[in-house]
Amino acid sequence: MAGTIRTGIVQRSTIGGGKKLYAIGLHYSNIKDEDLISHMQTNSQISLAAAVAAVKAFKAVLATFLVNGHTIVVPRFGTFSLTLSSKRIADTRPAKTETDAEKEQMRKFLANLVNGFRGVKVRYTPTAQVSVAAKSAKFQGILIDDTVGPNP
Repeated sequence: MAGTIRTGIVQRSTIGGGKKLYAIGLHYSNIKDEDLISHMQTNSQISLAAAVAAVKAFKAVLATFLVNGHTIVVPRFGTFSLTLSSKRIADTRPAKTETDAEKEQMRKFLANLVNGFRGVKVRYTPTAQVSVAAKSAKFQGILIDDTVGPNP
């Protein structure tokens, strides 16, 4: 699974008046459902209907399981899970929760904790096979004019 990553080389001015070269990754395009379906059909000889159904089902399952707290392991590809970011809050948990007052204090603590969540992100952890493939990619340097930008 070898590949070539196009790498743009841009020259930028430095604060001292000099010039430095910087490498930036260039992207060919975004792969849409149709592209993925076509590639699946071509490389596996499955029907168009089967490829469409597989892509739709995978996307639905991925989203549904993630938002319901599951970690999804796709063999030979990687693991998907959700991470939460939150504000720090004071730890006001009661030492025990036997009385109604202690239980109410615990409910308030948990409510503050949940209300402190700021965002959810999807984490992808590649398998060793994908990591090795990414590390074995070759780089193709392309000189880019600063005025053109990274996507000529």
